[in-house]
Amino acid sequence: TLMSKYLGYRGIFFLFLSLYLSLLFGFYIDENLNFGAKPDWINTDLPPINDLSVNLTETLLDYKSYGHRHSPVYLIFLSFLKKVGFSIDGIRFFHLNLSILLIYIFYRCLCLRFNKVDKTILLILSFSIFLSPTFRSLAIWPSSRIVGLIFFLLSSYEFLKYQKSKSTSHLWKNTIYLIISSYISPNS
Repeated sequence: TLMSKYLGYRGIFFLFLSLYLSLLFGFYIDENLNFGAKPDWINTDLPPINDLSVNLTETLLDYKSYGHRHSPVYLIFLSFLKKVGFSIDGIRFFHLNLSILLIYIFYRCLCLRFNKVDKTILLILSFSIFLSPTFRSLAIWPSSRIVGLIFFLLSSYEFLKYQKSKSTSHLWKNTIYLIISSYISPNS
């Protein structure tokens, strides 16, 4: 199609690379475009992550005292990374790269839903997520909301596949991903 011919594979790759590098630059300068992600990470997420990595049971029993309104599931995962030797910046960098899955899964959902639209247009639309201040902030400063949204999109993807195939396996996957999403981030 016209858009695919105009951009080509190199153009699409360069666009992705440019947007990804801008996110890495944001990581390097501690970008916080929504002004809440960094203080949430430092004041609300890091204390339980540090404590969970030392004593899981005691921290979970005292979780309410941290004043955290989110599920501890993702924080437990991040505390495991800390326990096995990841630095705090290493955990942040891991989360940043995990966040890119959101863009890919969104693209796959668009391809299923709008299969007659040029895939290059759908890819560029997916890449626009890189420009969202909320996405950038929550990718740079780890948040369960991004991971919850990834699982919610996986659930949506399986539902779209079910609509095409009517296979119950897609309904089961849809339900499992939705359950995981709600446990990781009930507000996704």
